[in-house]
Amino acid sequence: MDKVNSQRSYLWQLGLMFVLSCAVLLMALCCGAVKISPAQIIETFSDFDGNSTASQIIINTRFPRIILAGLSGMSLSLAGLAAQTLFRNPLASPYMLGVSNGSALGAVTGMLIGGLNGASLTACGIAGGIISLLLIKFLASRAGNFTGTILLLGIASNALFSALVSGMLLFAGERLQGIIFWLMGGFWRASWPASGMLAFSTMGGLTGMLLLAPAMNVLLLGDKTAISSGLNLRRLQLWLMLIVAILSATVVSVAGVIGFIGLIVPHLTRIVCGPELRKLVPACAVGGAILTVAADTVARTMCSPAEIPVGIITSLIGAPILVWLILAKARGNLWQ
Repeated sequence: MDKVNSQRSYLWQLGLMFVLSCAVLLMALCCGAVKISPAQIIETFSDFDGNSTASQIIINTRFPRIILAGLSGMSLSLAGLAAQTLFRNPLASPYMLGVSNGSALGAVTGMLIGGLNGASLTACGIAGGIISLLLIKFLASRAGNFTGTILLLGIASNALFSALVSGMLLFAGERLQGIIFWLMGGFWRASWPASGMLAFSTMGGLTGMLLLAPAMNVLLLGDKTAISSGLNLRRLQLWLMLIVAILSATVVSVAGVIGFIGLIVPHLTRIVCGPELRKLVPACAVGGAILTVAADTVARTMCSPAEIPVGIITSLIGAPILVWLILAKARGNLWQ
């Protein structure tokens, strides 16, 4: 009976999150430099051949941007959940492996040396992230404490790649402002091809984590318990590393560095849905999409027609939430 009630409660929670996501989507479509009414939105999606200004704004500008923001939030949240499971550390984020700064280094190198943009720039960013992951994995495989070594190497590589990016900015010249704005994170370069590429990696990461969820539940019990239950610990760790790297590198390559989403969304959804990962994974994906789309809507409307990098908004939202979570942990067993 308790299991049935728990399942019903979970379905209600997902239903409420779906309603909230629809409300955020409607708000994002309506708000902007040009105000669009819900009636115009309905008219646009009922007649894709509409040539009105509202239709063009929705189809060519706002909708691909919302899709890109939602997919980025899903990717970062899933990567954060995978990192927290991998390290069994509630303060782990998808950027702890050093992949984000490696991806940023690859993208900035493409901008400065090759003058790249669009898909070629995205490819450089992903390549930088994957190379940094391979380097960390190679070094960590030579140590005994695999996850502990990965964590330390991630911190070291983050510092190294950040220094290299800062050094390259000295030679950016007139492109400096654009690169810095990109590094702060944002979705102003949104397009349907970028959304399609990110959708491919996001759905792959979501599917992989759903398949790995039972093993991840066992991993959280500790290495000894996982090994005694027959779990291939090293293989699971490598899969989680790969998921974190691909999801975070892809987001950085298309939208820059967006902080706090991967850190706080897993906590918030864990409070609502509990620690069981088969339930937590889809809830985390939806929660990340909701928060990121809402933050992007604030970023492009707060000072309209000017735009604030969304990374600033997510940090302003995420820092107080993180402080609240830390204080709640100190008072109780929030993450247990």
